[in-house]
Amino acid sequence: MRPYYDRYGAAHYPDVENDTMRPRMGAWIALREGSHILMVIADNAHDVPELPGGGVEAGESLWQGALREFQEEANITLMPNNCEIIAEYKQTVYFYADDVDEYWNYDQTYFLIQQTGARLYHESVDSVPEGRRLWLSAEELDFSAMHYFHAMAIKAFTK
Repeated sequence: MRPYYDRYGAAHYPDVENDTMRPRMGAWIALREGSHILMVIADNAHDVPELPGGGVEAGESLWQGALREFQEEANITLMPNNCEIIAEYKQTVYFYADDVDEYWNYDQTYFLIQQTGARLYHESVDSVPEGRRLWLSAEELDFSAMHYFHAMAIKAFTK
């Protein structure tokens, strides 16, 4: 049986008699300003910085889903006309969602963007509805502490 990995990178093996492997599609935004990337830390995983994003809903494009999820998680509305997509990264992963005890066959798309016009970067940590948001510089990115699959995307963007 194939391992499914949680946000920490730990392997989990589903019991095929009891667990379903749900297909999912998700999209995330890595918003870059200078050498900083905006990250969120959710209340349900208070020790794991991750990129804002998540599941794409029926009828949404990947970009639309990424923008909606970004707004929900980072509490920032990005205007598509003010966003420059610098790079896109896709991966298919086998994810164990420990907060809902589900196994997902997850097609993930990550957009590395920068905002044109108004700058959003500031040094403080802000509260958002379900956690906190913070800017991490390239030097502060600790890939061992970050969401396992999001770290893969950021590493691909920084090659």
